[in-house]
Amino acid sequence: MEQDRDRQVPVRGQVAGVEILKLHVVDESLSTEADSVTPSTTTIEVEFRALDRSCLVLSASHESSLEGLVSLLQALSNAPFRIAWHELQESNKEGTPAANPSSHRAEFLVQLGIESLSTKLRGAGRSKHKDRAMAECLAILRAMHHAGLLSAPWRANSQKVLRATASEITDEIREAWRLEALSQRQKEEAESILLQHLNRTSSAAVVTASNAPKQDRILQLFDSSAWLYDRDGRLRNECLDTDVWLAWYPGLDNPDALLSDVLATLPSTPDTKIPFIVKLFENPTGWLRFRGAIHLADHDILHVLLGRGLQDQDEAFVLGFAMGTAKRVPWWQRKLFRYILSRVYPEPFRISRFLLAAFDLGVEAGMKTGTPDLYRDDLGRWLELPLKDARREAGIDTDLLRSFYRREQLAIPQTIASVRLPN
Repeated sequence: MEQDRDRQVPVRGQVAGVEILKLHVVDESLSTEADSVTPSTTTIEVEFRALDRSCLVLSASHESSLEGLVSLLQALSNAPFRIAWHELQESNKEGTPAANPSSHRAEFLVQLGIESLSTKLRGAGRSKHKDRAMAECLAILRAMHHAGLLSAPWRANSQKVLRATASEITDEIREAWRLEALSQRQKEEAESILLQHLNRTSSAAVVTASNAPKQDRILQLFDSSAWLYDRDGRLRNECLDTDVWLAWYPGLDNPDALLSDVLATLPSTPDTKIPFIVKLFENPTGWLRFRGAIHLADHDILHVLLGRGLQDQDEAFVLGFAMGTAKRVPWWQRKLFRYILSRVYPEPFRISRFLLAAFDLGVEAGMKTGTPDLYRDDLGRWLELPLKDARREAGIDTDLLRSFYRREQLAIPQTIASVRLPN
């Protein structure tokens, strides 16, 4: 018995610089004997149009339309790729599972991820369409776009900007590391890796901006200069008038401000559940706690007393300072906690290894300033004191702190946390 299905999907979709003009599918299934069935073969032909209006017709034959599309779309890619994961859901237009799969009301929702065979590059795509092959084609193209795999003629204008940026970054890294000229393949792989992350960053920026509750302050979400400099271009002493968690910064030039008033400006913590492993080592009542384990409310107060913001580098210094006020810290505790912070903790609680210099300086600063075992004290009892008095009660020497911050700027240069440190 022979069954043929020949269909052509009219003009429809566009992803980046790829316009799909036609999508033609022929399914064939041949049965010769009762106990022997020849696997079905799907021949798929797609006509594409690029931004320069040139057209390209590609075709492939495989056991499924998805495999055929992966095969033919390699021609639009700058590196070989494969499907890493794939999910297909069939539903009617109201979003519920279709009662009759052959119903003309049925739609196909495809979600998939792809990975390059030549790099660690990955991308994800999603599409919903009444034709399954078209849904798969759009999803793959979106994943290729996300991963930066589309070759030059098929990139959207924004992709070309990002590609140029990735190329410039690659050249700057090569020069900074004093490398010889990269081979063409090495350069393409480096650019593709950078492009993937630029894509993700720009996508996240668009999503964040479109959902921002205060549209008049969108710039503060992305332009760190708004966090660091005032309208006259002078470096800020503080950044308290913000809802952006990473932008908040109290500084040390606020001796007359009440501790409670500055603490009240602290943005709400991101809605992230503290995992068990973090509580295990940082809960002051836990049995595996390290020296410096402090209650969360007192930890926030310590940020204000030390004039530190909420970025990972700031967090590393505050954690180190709390540990250092124990005055005598076993070397193994310090070394083990560094390892846990940078290797064991999950994101977003993990602190990158290159920021651990701030932790080490915090420990040293805590040993030289601050009252002994400050982390065990009730810091809330100073809430209604001016900061100059609260710091004096805590034994914190701001001149000595500034000297540590100057050393931190040299150890970890050019980060936002370092640039805004008081010195």
